[in-house]
Amino acid sequence: MIDHPSVVKISMEKKKKKKKKKLPVSIDGDQDSVVPLTGTRTLVNGFAKGLRLNTTVPYRTWFQGKQVAGWTQVYGDILSFATIRGASHGAPFSQPKRSIVLFNAFLEGKQLPEALWFTEQVHK
Repeated sequence: MIDHPSVVKISMEKKKKKKKKKLPVSIDGDQDSVVPLTGTRTLVNGFAKGLRLNTTVPYRTWFQGKQVAGWTQVYGDILSFATIRGASHGAPFSQPKRSIVLFNAFLEGKQLPEALWFTEQVHK
């Protein structure tokens, strides 16, 4: 279970390089009254500055199907911040489908999905 805000560290082995890499992630529900996302976002921004990480993916929406599922920002290749839209303190309980999309992207080392129609328009 993902309880947020949390920093989840998972060692993942890359097939090509055969190295373990730690990927910290901060996950927040945007309806969390216990730990507001603005505080966590400020903390993550400070953490990234302290590590001298540049923003590699600017703050943007991510999608589940055609719906905005939350917001995300990535720093360097080692730190990510993500919110789950409509989630409370226990994101997997209040937004299970969006939580699964986020968790699967994390495990696969992929960025969170962008809107398909937007991607198609930009690449025309």
